[in-house]
Amino acid sequence: MKYQGVYDHRDLLRDANSKAIVSRDLEGLNKYKEERALRLKLSSIANDYDDLKSEVSEVKDMLKILLERTIK
Repeated sequence: MKYQGVYDHRDLLRDANSKAIVSRDLEGLNKYKEERALRLKLSSIANDYDDLKSEVSEVKDMLKILLERTIK
């Protein structure tokens, strides 16, 4: 593959065959990957929190039913 520089953009190259723009900013790529991994982890934690919240609510409802049955 042959690459040509992109005018006024030191971190970008153009593929001579496909004309695609390719970044060679490895620091930016690594930062993006870290941020993406963090977003995915936070999303997973939020989903786990929502699941636990729902399960606790279900347990509370069951306990209320049990208490009502034992009081009567």
